[in-house]
Amino acid sequence: MYVMTRHPLQFNSHLFLCDIRSKWSESDALSYLDELEKNRYESFKVSEAGRRFLAARYFLKTVLAQELSCPPTSISFSYTSLGKPYLSQASHLHFNMSHAQDLIAIVISSHQVGIDIEYQRSVHSMDAVAARVFSAQDQTQLRTTSPKNKENKFFELWTKKEATTKASGKGIFTIPVETPNLGVSTITEILPIGYFGAVCWVDG
Repeated sequence: MYVMTRHPLQFNSHLFLCDIRSKWSESDALSYLDELEKNRYESFKVSEAGRRFLAARYFLKTVLAQELSCPPTSISFSYTSLGKPYLSQASHLHFNMSHAQDLIAIVISSHQVGIDIEYQRSVHSMDAVAARVFSAQDQTQLRTTSPKNKENKFFELWTKKEATTKASGKGIFTIPVETPNLGVSTITEILPIGYFGAVCWVDG
């Protein structure tokens, strides 16, 4: 049986964490794909990348089907101009997904929402990346963090930035974390050790 846990969040939202190392049915997952998704799945040259894509679609459609009380095979996505999927048949239900290593994180909400998770790793040219992506306030936070905790702070700020980007539907270089009407919260304490994460909601 696959491993998936559910965690309540603010703004009438829920977080689902799925471990792709657990047992899940690849044959069922394939049956959930529409033609566009099948073409994308078959385009992967690396089998592990294809398996991760298949797992992500399997868990996402399983979660959405539970919420909408419908079979997973009936879930079909529309896409924004930037490629973000949404449900045209259930516009009241917002969702977003992120994956890192063997963990898939899915958030569903009554608000427009974005999520990012990252697995801790060495970051080359950390200050240069921060200068390109982070706001002045975030760069100051990173600079004033002790060397021992600097990498953790980087991932905290990075996941907040990515979640904000995904919730707003804009590019990562175009929007500061402190934008009005956006609420950002870390979820690192919910995740397994070694992972960092954040969720962002659009208020209104």
